[in-house]
Amino acid sequence: MARKKKEDKIEMPGTIGSAKLVFPSEPKIIRGSHSTRTEYPDGRVEFVTHWDELVRDVQLALAEYESQIKEEPVKKSKKKKA
Repeated sequence: MARKKKEDKIEMPGTIGSAKLVFPSEPKIIRGSHSTRTEYPDGRVEFVTHWDELVRDVQLALAEYESQIKEEPVKKSKKKKA
């Protein structure tokens, strides 16, 4: 179950008329489906995993997979006489 990663860039630019000013001193926040990455202008990076969301998605994927498996009866092989 592949999902396209969402990138939510949260910036707090100043505005002058219709011009948008982006200040490099503000962190860049990238929100994924199971994690958040914060990149700071000084090169520091913080990475936070959202375990509850990850576990929920894994459980849903496993349930979906298990519902597709058909249980077939096990056939016993016949022994041949030599």
